[in-house]
Formats: sequence, structure tokens, C-alpha cells
Amino acid sequence: MIGNSKKWVLRLAEGGQEKYFSANQLPVSLGGNPSDDVRLNNVSGSLQIDMLDEAFFVLPARDTNGLRINGELLSGSRWLRDGDVIALDTARLSCTLSSNRLSLVIDVQITGSDTVPPDLEELARESDDLDDIEIAPVAFRPRLEEQTDSHFFRPSKRFLGVGIGLVALAIVGWFAFTAKSVQLVFTPQPEAVSLPGTFFKLQLADRYLLRFGTHRISATLLGYHTLETEIDVGLSPDQSFELSLKRLPGLISVSVDSNLDTDVYVDGQLLGSAPLVDAEVSTGLRRFEFMADRYLSEIREFEVIGGGERQNMSVVLTPNWSPVTLVTEPVSAQVFVDDVSLGGTPLVMELAAGERRIEARLEGFNVWKSTILVNADQPLELPLVMLSPADGQLELTSNPADAVVSVDGEYRGRTPLTLGLLPDRDHQIGLTKPGYDPVMQVLSVAADSQQELDINLVAQLGEVGINSEPIGAAIWVDGERQGNTPTRLMLMAISHQLEIGYPGFASQSAEITPRPGFPQVL
Repeated sequence: MIGNSKKWVLRLAEGGQEKYFSANQLPVSLGGNPSDDVRLNNVSGSLQIDMLDEAFFVLPARDTNGLRINGELLSGSRWLRDGDVIALDTARLSCTLSSNRLSLVIDVQITGSDTVPPDLEELARESDDLDDIEIAPVAFRPRLEEQTDSHFFRPSKRFLGVGIGLVALAIVGWFAFTAKSVQLVFTPQPEAVSLPGTFFKLQLADRYLLRFGTHRISATLLGYHTLETEIDVGLSPDQSFELSLKRLPGLISVSVDSNLDTDVYVDGQLLGSAPLVDAEVSTGLRRFEFMADRYLSEIREFEVIGGGERQNMSVVLTPNWSPVTLVTEPVSAQVFVDDVSLGGTPLVMELAAGERRIEARLEGFNVWKSTILVNADQPLELPLVMLSPADGQLELTSNPADAVVSVDGEYRGRTPLTLGLLPDRDHQIGLTKPGYDPVMQVLSVAADSQQELDINLVAQLGEVGINSEPIGAAIWVDGERQGNTPTRLMLMAISHQLEIGYPGFASQSAEITPRPGFPQVL
């Protein structure tokens, strides 16, 4: 057994060995690192056990991976509950909580944090071999040029004219027989339509006779982008294609009051910085947002006509700050807003809207502090601030320490303590601590001065007589040996834990509180 088994809050048990830790010894680190309080063999990484508000929690070290509680992977701190099982590498720690005490039983084994190898899929499959195909050359013999007659036929002009007419008629018949009737439906209707690159075409009213295949279409209309597209004419004798022309964007000019550097967004996308001249914006209802530093954003919905038409927008932004005036008596106090120095009083400050912490500091005077609410574009004048002379500083200590301190009947903390006291007036300084006589002292301090005061507390003692049968029993008071029975002890007038033990007899314990002037016998 290692440690004090009477005042412990954490007990570690492994292989019949036990180790105890008091609250003052926490946190306790366990793991495989040489710096850990408790070494765990064959363990990688470490963890800490600590207590807060009489509740225990576990925290993995930075270099530790795979720490689990009840099989759940842990990445941060976690409160411990009775019955929890902590798994780290090859170690398992079983938790038992009772009366604000934690017992950990350590067992070395393979834990749930071990990585399970993933299943592997089949990476390839065998395939049958293909028979080789032999490619052999084929013998080739060129054809002999045919002999041509050296006599030529010379047709007349009339014969040529008739022949050309017959060819043209054949071509027209061929085109009429093979062409498809195609209707082009435009939205909106363009001013001009052409089919560049198509030689054989014939327009009949709102239809075209076109050959099977791909044809390029070009259409123009004032205020719209020129349409350049292709259509694929199929084998059907009657076909129709719907085509749309896209309207040109509008030309928007934006001006902002006072020529502020303002970012302009359209439908969430940055358009540019104002002022803007003839910025292209797509046709339709658009959401404009104007943003400038230290100003409230402005949002507007604006109908863009488009078609290259010019439109103007004028914007006045509202300041997201207000002028705040501060005057102090005396003047020349340094002003801090949100810990940033802005100058000396009297002072007019431009403060952003919202809650602001403001201070006025002047040597020899107490710091003035306040929290103010600044509303956008609403000037604020603060009341005159009267600075008071600086408090005197009192460094108060006591022996023993941790005595409760009151000033003029108001609780101020525990010793050791630095007190700020109003100068040039009497103050009642009170100290109390269980088991000691209370102390009350009157003093005053000068403005902006430093004083020290150390007070020795007088213990209150009570007599306690302790007898036993048989005599000679060992006596422990608050865990410390105080002799054997029979005896009389002078103990402080606070609660004590008394324990009496004798070999061969069961130990007995009791809680006693001595009372000065009233002896007690046990």
C-alpha cells in the first residue's frame, strides 16, 4: 500500500498492489511515458485523472490516440461514472465511485481500441486467353490504264444549253424530293434570320426547305444578343425548332452619398466598388446590397430593364456609429474604449454601435469605469464624470492564512488580500477563522498610498480527556498520532476526527468539537 489510505480520493489497484492519492495530489497521469505518475507496461500514450467540484473526469494526453470509455472513442475530457471501463492500448481500468472517491482496478489485456483490419475486395479476375490472329498480306496487281480514243466529241452551244437546263432541273427535282420542311419558332421574333453555310435552302412563308444534316442559324434583334446556334435536321418530312434570343444586360450606374468606398453586390455576387458607371447587370428583378466600413448595409430590390438601356441608382448609407462626448473633472483623463486608448478628456469619440466598455484614468485618482450602449446614428453625451481621489492600498495578511476579511461589515475575501480603501476615513477591518478568536481593527489610509498589515490569530483551545479499557490504546486526531490513553489533549475549537486503536481490538472513531472553557471526557 502506497500513500495515505485515510484521506485518499483516488485508489489504484493492480496485481494486489494499491496506491492512494489525496485531492491535493491530483491530477494523476497514467500511461507508458517516463514522466507519468503511474507507469503502465506495454502501453502507448497516457491519460490524466482529475477532480472538479467533487466529480472525477478523464483527459487523454495530446499524443494519445485510441483512448475509449465503454468502447466509445474519446477525443476530449469526459466525466467518469460508476461502472465505466477505460481502455488504453493493452490496459483496461474499471471505475468504482463511492462517497466522492474513485477506485481504478487496472488489468492488462487487448482492448477495443485495437484496429480491426479492413476487408479487402478482389482486385482482379482471371480471363481466358484469346487465340492469336495472323494477318497476312494479299497480293495486289494494278489495273492497266485503258486506252482512250484520240478523237474528241465537240458539242454545240445549243446542246450545251439544253444539257445545263436538264442538269438544273434534275438538281431542283432532287432537292424538292429530298428536302425537309423545317419551321423555326423564335422567342421573341428576330428582325433578321440567316443560314450561313447552307447552299441548298428555300424559304416558303415561315418555313424552310432544308436538306438532312446540320445547319447553322443566325438571328438578330435590337436589344438582344445575336443568336448563333446549330440545328440537326432529321429524316422526318415536317420538323419544328424552338429558339430563344437572350436580352442584353442593363447598364447600371451607382452613386453613393459622400463618395464612400462601397462594395456593391447583386444577388450575393460582388459587382464592384461604387461609384459604378454602366456596369452590366442581367435583366430582371435583382437584389442589390451596398456595404461600407462603419456603415449599415443597405438592401434594395431593383428591376433591371436590360437591352443595353441605362439606369441610375443613388444610395445614402446610414452610419453604424455615433459621436459620444465625455467630460471629466478634473480634465486630461485618458479615455479607453474596449481597452483601446482614444485620447484625453474632454473628448468626442466616434464609437461603433453596440455595447462598449469605457474607462477614464488619471494619476492620483480612482479609475472610472462604465458600460454604455451606443445606437447607430444617435449622438450620446455622457454626464459629467467626477473623478475621486485614488484609494489607499492595504496589503493584508494573517497567520494562519485563509481568514475571512470584512471591511466596514462587508465581505471582501480571504487573506492574503489586497484592499482598496477610501482615503482619509476610518475603516473597520475584521478577520474571522474557525478555531480562532475574531479580530477587529480600525485604521485609515492616505490617498494613493501603500500599507501592509499582518495579523496573528489566536487559537481557541478546548480540553478533551480520552480514556480506554484496556489502557495504552493509540490515539489519532485528524490522521495524526497524539499519544496513548489515558491522556488529556488541548485541541482547537473546530471539528476533529478522533480514532482509537488497540492490538486485538476493533478500532473506534468519533467526531468531536472541543469547547473552550468546557472540558470534555471520552
